[in-house]
Amino acid sequence: MTQLRTRFPELQEGVPLAPLTTMKIGGDARYFLTVTKREDLVDALRIAREEQIPVFFLGGGSNVLISSQGFAGLVIKNEMRAMRVEGNRIIAESGVILASVIKAAKDNGLVGLAPLHGVPGTFGAAVRGNCGVPQCETGDFVVSAVLLDKNLAYKTVDREYFGYSYRHSHLKESGEIVVEATIELLPGGDPKQIQEEMMIMLKSRKAKQPWGKSGGSFFKNPTREYSAGFLVDQVGGKGMRVGDALVSEMHANFFQNAGHATSEEMQSLASLIKQRVKEQFNIALEEEVEFIEARPSAKGHYRGAGGLVATDHGAVEYGGGYNFLEGVRFPPQCAVYLHGVLCWYPCRNTPSWDSIEQ
Repeated sequence: MTQLRTRFPELQEGVPLAPLTTMKIGGDARYFLTVTKREDLVDALRIAREEQIPVFFLGGGSNVLISSQGFAGLVIKNEMRAMRVEGNRIIAESGVILASVIKAAKDNGLVGLAPLHGVPGTFGAAVRGNCGVPQCETGDFVVSAVLLDKNLAYKTVDREYFGYSYRHSHLKESGEIVVEATIELLPGGDPKQIQEEMMIMLKSRKAKQPWGKSGGSFFKNPTREYSAGFLVDQVGGKGMRVGDALVSEMHANFFQNAGHATSEEMQSLASLIKQRVKEQFNIALEEEVEFIEARPSAKGHYRGAGGLVATDHGAVEYGGGYNFLEGVRFPPQCAVYLHGVLCWYPCRNTPSWDSIEQ
């Protein structure tokens, strides 16, 4: 840690993480560093690798559930926010807030992003996780990106490299970090009309989705036929509660912090919902919200799921991954990619139904 503190005298300790997330859940970061420059990012990752410190990359703090015990490693807050418009293309670094990219498109008469208005998180997270709504997905507009690979070397890739699918890209397996991305939109739009469309989308979202302390959609939609919200509703999920962790009455795929919920309460609630859906529909729901363990084991100091931008939009990924320290592959076991750290943990028993309030 001496080397990290020498390079970054602004390094902080014991920083509360809950205020930096939309769920407002999470303990303290053992170490906390904000990066605004690419060279600082590379140096921080290099030193963390050398000192074998687990790293968790925090973007906008949506779609993330941080352990109430905090994170016993280095949290890097991504605030690399350079952005420019060139013709009908927008080039932005991964820490730019998605709303800023949408506004830049509107101001320049570029059409395509209005349906995403109101979606939280960073641009990089949207690019990596193929953030989307029924009308469009971020991957529809991506032209190219600058990535940081597991050897901390930059490389430029085109859209095909991502292998986009529903809420997924190749980066979730490769462990590469989105540093900057270029999107291409349709020119010639009227900013006023685009603004009107944005407000219509926002009004619709407010009418259907709860506001407050939530991480957004908790589960991925498992099939085209069944949405996660429909399934949770069908098993009586609306209004179910464990402590202050609550399934919204407005939208069954939104889990809310109704007061002072803990990560354990939120996980217990999710487990109960998944069990009901599995029993009634034989469908295994998969989390879209990502959980961050407090203390990954020594074997768990790995980077696997997408580095900088893994904190906003993207699902939990089970299976093998890349060793953060040595870059070797290992077989799938009880592992989960957690915002750039592949954590290994014992399987948990599903809580008793007696522990839930209905």
